[in-house]
Amino acid sequence: MRESELEPGTDFSATLTRPDDRTAVVRVAGELDLLTGPELQAVLDPLADERSALVLDFGELDFIDSTGVHLVLRTVQAWRAARRDVAIDGASAEVVRAFELVGLADRLPFRHPG
Repeated sequence: MRESELEPGTDFSATLTRPDDRTAVVRVAGELDLLTGPELQAVLDPLADERSALVLDFGELDFIDSTGVHLVLRTVQAWRAARRDVAIDGASAEVVRAFELVGLADRLPFRHPG
């Protein structure tokens, strides 16, 4: 993780790994909010033209606000519209709860809760 330049003391990272040539894994750690959402979007944008499956690894995500929830929803919708596989791995109960509060938890591809 690295310290966010936007808000002192907030740790956030979004890193891309490729376990194989058909899958992109984006590991998100720290707090996903209004200030850090653009950083995640910058990692996701180059993947838009690929045919790979996407796994959002939320195993180290500590917090998500409504901006982050919206970003995740838009990402999942875009992958599904392009008929590509997408999954959310390792989300904590607190992170899943943020999606439940807005009625989206059962519409998203959560697997392997953390």
